[in-house]
Amino acid sequence: MSNAQSLTVAARLNRALQDLMADDDRVVVLGADIADPYGGAFKVTRGLSTAFGARVWSTPVSEAGMVGVAAGMALAGLRPIVEIMFADFLTLAFDGLFNHASKYPAMYGPGAECPVVVRTPAGAGRGYGPTHSQCPEKFFLGVPGLAVVAANRHLDPRKALATQLAGPGPTLWVEHKALYGAAATTTSMLSSEGWLCREFELGGLPAVAQSQVPIEDCDLVVVAYGETAHMLESIVTRLAIEDEVFCALVSPARLNPPDLEALWDLVRATGRVAFVEEGPEAWSWGAELAYRAGRECAAYLRAAPLSFASRSDAIPCNMWRESEVVLSPGTVAAGLRALARHNDRAVIGGH
Repeated sequence: MSNAQSLTVAARLNRALQDLMADDDRVVVLGADIADPYGGAFKVTRGLSTAFGARVWSTPVSEAGMVGVAAGMALAGLRPIVEIMFADFLTLAFDGLFNHASKYPAMYGPGAECPVVVRTPAGAGRGYGPTHSQCPEKFFLGVPGLAVVAANRHLDPRKALATQLAGPGPTLWVEHKALYGAAATTTSMLSSEGWLCREFELGGLPAVAQSQVPIEDCDLVVVAYGETAHMLESIVTRLAIEDEVFCALVSPARLNPPDLEALWDLVRATGRVAFVEEGPEAWSWGAELAYRAGRECAAYLRAAPLSFASRSDAIPCNMWRESEVVLSPGTVAAGLRALARHNDRAVIGGH
């Protein structure tokens, strides 16, 4: 397989790990059940232990231990990548990221870099129930010194992982489970499908804005990450065809960049913005960004920024009941349609 068209997202991630380990013998991979023949719960690490032997550690089931050992490896000059089998188990590694790896560069200076990457699959859609289906990344967004990154269909994982491994601090790298079997793509492939694409940088990683008409002619900007951005491609296409509502879909890789000015430029161009995520709505990523959009873009807004998320509830095992909790495409489509038709500048700051 020689190009993105012939790769799934999982295969592209696997190739990225293979390339990183081949290019830099400081890169090591740790995690439970990642060695061959099993190759990890979602097979992203398949083949690594065969190819790189002792640089792949199949660890005991101890998320705190994995992250703690990886932090020590990073301080010693290695470049560790940890796989945590399900994002729900990140709570067991929270102390290592919150109190240790993210703090070392600030506490001990430039010689104490700690570029650990913690990879983990998140999200619902498989009927795995309340403790194997969550999107807990929002709990890490405000940790100083910790980058939070979400894989998507068109992010080049090799380049992005190499950027994060260059330091100085740790990265939480989230992969939605539904993306693994999806076809990897590129901005050039999106362009060949009729999308107008604009790539820009947020927090050192690429973000992509795609639309059917120039962004300046769009009715609104909709911002989403990971699998949710993939879902929105079909929603914004349908809105354009059925309602002549044109959206600029922005999919960032870095979820907590220190500077959002490039995003605000797009919001100011349209005057409307919505943030969409699968995680629970309470105290969410989207709510934070909606507040910031209102603060930074108030004079340009024609409607209050909106955020869409899942119901704040435990995710059931039953797939039908799961669909009642997790954000639905129909809800998002209806909300975006209403936002595009709203034109009340007085909603924001009296402008």
